Amino acid sequence: MTPSSLQSAIDRYADTLSGLADPAARSQFLISLGRGLPEPRSDQLTEERRLTGCQSRVWLWPAQRSSDAAMTFEGTSDSVLMCGILSIFFGIVDGARAAEIKLMDDDVIKRLGLDTFVAPGRGNGLRLIVERLRSDASLLASGVAYG
Repeated sequence: MTPSSLQSAIDRYADTLSGLADPAARSQFLISLGRGLPEPRSDQLTEERRLTGCQSRVWLWPAQRSSDAAMTFEGTSDSVLMCGILSIFFGIVDGARAAEIKLMDDDVIKRLGLDTFVAPGRGNGLRLIVERLRSDASLLASGVAYG
């Protein structure tokens, strides 16, 4: 079960997305979020950071872990729509502790409504993003150097 500490961010994004009843408006919202992601450096786009199994090319990595174990992630995609989806997930987990991120369940995709307007081929990519956030949080929580 997703921790309540992440639930408020999930609820905010879910409310925003559900308020955009028109699929074109939701897509435009995601595209605008995606354009707001910082451009990655070429050395950040490694195969280790790439998610395999996504229809688009997607890279994801932990960017910061402060002394109080708060985590921040970064990433990008060759699809601006997927960049917007990454931005939502980053907004949800930004500043969360690894122990909280590890407990985020796959149901977050459905609660956000992301499953209702992405092509079926992109659904796997959404699950892979959640999986990677959890696995990177687990690695970092266990003291493994990564990123």
